Amino acid sequence: MKNLIFILLITFSGLAFATSEIDDANDHVIEINIKGMACPFCQDGLSRKLNALPAVKTVEFSLKLKKARIVLKKDQTLDGNTLRQAIIDSGFTPGKMSTPQ
Repeated sequence: MKNLIFILLITFSGLAFATSEIDDANDHVIEINIKGMACPFCQDGLSRKLNALPAVKTVEFSLKLKKARIVLKKDQTLDGNTLRQAIIDSGFTPGKMSTPQ
């Protein structure tokens, strides 16, 4: 069963932001490159860390692009240093950060 889950995670991890949780034009999105994120297990650990941040609504990953897309809760902000430190604390290296829209 674990092997099946692992295979499914690898299969679908190549999708680059296939779903989007942006419900409102007011949602703020941050995209950040992440060095060292290589597998679904890396993604899971980082997802838990980022989702624990109070301002975060959802987090999507692209292992292929080595990038995370963070959607913030309505009327919330997230300091870039706080985001970068959460990534570092998870064992990865944050890269270029942008705000598409």
